[in-house]
Amino acid sequence: MKIGIGNDHVAVEMKNEIKAYLEEKGHEVVDFGTNSSERCNYPVYGEAVANAIVNGEVDCGVLICGTGVGISLSANKVNGIRACVCSEPYSARLSKQHNNTNIIAFGARVIGIELAKMIVDEWLNAEYALSQTSDSNQKKMLKCLAVINIVNKPDELPADEQDLYMAAGVPDPEATLAGLCAKGLIYKKGSNNCYVFKTRATSELKTEIKKRMNVKSGKANFNKVLSLVSDTQYILPKHYNMDFTMTRYFRYEYMSVEEFLSINDLNVVLDDTPESGGDSRPRGRS
Repeated sequence: MKIGIGNDHVAVEMKNEIKAYLEEKGHEVVDFGTNSSERCNYPVYGEAVANAIVNGEVDCGVLICGTGVGISLSANKVNGIRACVCSEPYSARLSKQHNNTNIIAFGARVIGIELAKMIVDEWLNAEYALSQTSDSNQKKMLKCLAVINIVNKPDELPADEQDLYMAAGVPDPEATLAGLCAKGLIYKKGSNNCYVFKTRATSELKTEIKKRMNVKSGKANFNKVLSLVSDTQYILPKHYNMDFTMTRYFRYEYMSVEEFLSINDLNVVLDDTPESGGDSRPRGRS
């Protein structure tokens, strides 16, 4: 792995030790300085490492200043950078697993060299949650679960098996969900039979989905987002009780979940005439 490293005048000694440690492990390290103990401006070096990452010159980065805070803030001003300051290994690992950080930062005045090595090891060995599966159906399910978390309307769109099936459109939702549970990425809550991220891995997914859809002020066409994620065209239902489902496109009837899932003709949603077998009493739009 090619790693960029940067620091201010306070952290020269720690930088040199971390650089040597990484090289001993077989990594290629690009040193962006400083190598002088004279007072300097840390944003210069934070930005240098950050730009190297977004330009593809290095794979990731390590930044060190007095506390790690200032130099990480300067790196985060570069678009595409996710720098996190950590003073212990646990947060470092989770920052990669949950938020896909591409820079780790810490403070030479806060931690010692051995703890710094542990932090770097945990961070480099961690893997982003979405990259822990190569199965396309599982990726779709993870993304759809993230979108449902963004919507955050469990009464209308719970993250249960039926709604996840409609959202992701995968051929075998039970097997897909079971596979994600087996990998420790999600689990089913017994209290409501809904699925949640075991590691709260939604943060980076939410950010990426919102960025791609150019969402502003938290408003989004979630039908469109989920359709793009799953390559499936469908309508999100609203739950009015445990037995029936209705959408704003069905003007005159309630439909059972099974009937809704069996729809394969677009005319069903365009026709104003109620289908036989449904509750045909006029309901108006939801």
